[in-house]
Amino acid sequence: MFFKVPNNEFFKCVLESIQAGESVKIRVKGNSMYPFLKEGNAILLSPFEAKELKPGSIVLFAYRDIYILHRIIARKDDRLIIQGDNVYTHVEKATISHVVTLVKQVHYDNGRIVKPHSMAWKFAYMRNRIKKKIKRMIIPTMKKLNVFKS
Repeated sequence: MFFKVPNNEFFKCVLESIQAGESVKIRVKGNSMYPFLKEGNAILLSPFEAKELKPGSIVLFAYRDIYILHRIIARKDDRLIIQGDNVYTHVEKATISHVVTLVKQVHYDNGRIVKPHSMAWKFAYMRNRIKKKIKRMIIPTMKKLNVFKS
């Protein structure tokens, strides 16, 4: 049996568990991390040390009073630039203090488990960075050519 719980209430419980030093396994909702994470995939969230927060890491962080699960794309000191793998239009700017927890494992429906900074993880990160750069070059050109007008 499943219950619908508001986002903030759910993540309040997750935060309490993480602060108590426990790991929490939850299911992904939404498609902002597609194709690496799909809705329904299970992820293991765990406590972290600041040195673990590197480009490529997926974090759950507080942003404008909601909780978001996205990937760190850049870090300078305690400042982070974070973006979903399937998000091309904007990034979130945060600090380490906004990060609630770090994704330590992804559990796919086929039974495969991927750990951070494995080859599969690094490949997903690099593939999406290249894909985004290409889209940033192509979309403005297409707009200039009026491709999007019907």
